[in-house]
Amino acid sequence: AGSGALLKSNPAMLFVGPGIGYHQAGRVTPCPYRANASFQFSLRKLSCGAPPEYYNYTRQWQEKRPDGEWVNITSGTGGHTVTNEASGADNVFSRLSISNARAHDSSLYRCKVSLPGNPGAEFFTRESKLTYTPAVTGLSAPVCSGGNASLGITTNCTYITYQWQRTAAGTTDWTNITGSETSPSYSGQRGITSVTSAITTLTISNIPASHNGYQYRCVLKSAYNDRLKDENTEAATITVIQAPALTAPSDQSACAGSNLSFSVAASPANACSLNYQWQSRASATADWADIGNAAPYSGATGPDLRVTNVTADYNGRQYRCLLKRDGAIVVEGEPANLTVNSPALTPLSNQTVCLGDRAAFSTRVTANRSCISSYKWQYRA
Repeated sequence: AGSGALLKSNPAMLFVGPGIGYHQAGRVTPCPYRANASFQFSLRKLSCGAPPEYYNYTRQWQEKRPDGEWVNITSGTGGHTVTNEASGADNVFSRLSISNARAHDSSLYRCKVSLPGNPGAEFFTRESKLTYTPAVTGLSAPVCSGGNASLGITTNCTYITYQWQRTAAGTTDWTNITGSETSPSYSGQRGITSVTSAITTLTISNIPASHNGYQYRCVLKSAYNDRLKDENTEAATITVIQAPALTAPSDQSACAGSNLSFSVAASPANACSLNYQWQSRASATADWADIGNAAPYSGATGPDLRVTNVTADYNGRQYRCLLKRDGAIVVEGEPANLTVNSPALTPLSNQTVCLGDRAAFSTRVTANRSCISSYKWQYRA
């Protein structure tokens, strides 16, 4: 989509090479009580080209420290050990082992694979990160105001406790989530005994627009050699799609018996499904009530409310439009006033005449003359 798109897919790379594909993890997160880590990747034959085992590939692992440059790794130095195997569809083509992984925390790794004498058969594997900080999953896409989210962690380690925390946008004041909070509400915020990634899900319900930019992390406690240690996961930021602005409907003035309408417009449109609901009240101090699609109303759940054959007793009423999502109010529109104009007539005078004489009755329009289109006299016995 264009520059205003709310969601974007992850990028994908196209490799044009010697008829092979490879698989390599993009992230390795050792347990805090382990010092070793390893990266590996395998080559797989594609439908085109010759089988990879027909080639004598060279493999050069590289490391990039935080704020550093890519440097070649020499096996047997810096705690690195490289093990290469024969290429094949199901074989581990190359493995990099790191004996002192803590010293390489937050480093990036990749492997340069090349075929001597054939520059077109050279490529780098994807970059993989070595980190002792588990990742938080579940917030890769924006959520709608009033929506829900489920957060988890990615780890193969076992911890004895976990505690989720949050901090407001633009702050670093992390506070424990207790489960007593409202708007949003939480469940699964803490746990004990043999904690794994499968049971550390934090559920967030009814997320308000004001929580846009809030960050979440999980504090994991491990026990090793009779020592307790807290490990923080990475912080994940929640993006809440903000509600659109709703234009204010215009005040309406109409003659009794005529038709009129109130209109609003929501801008900009967003990816959340919002419903319109018009309301009315008898005066500026009365309670608001939802309008249904029954006479004299139509369009009560759309941007245009129509009022047909309005009567004088609707004079002074107010109208507003709400935007709702799953029954919850997301936007409250501004009220508009309705004025119903009714003409006023001077009272008739009683007449007493003799039999056969002429009697004359007359009246004058004293208010809202523009609402009069014709006169019609009536009598009764």
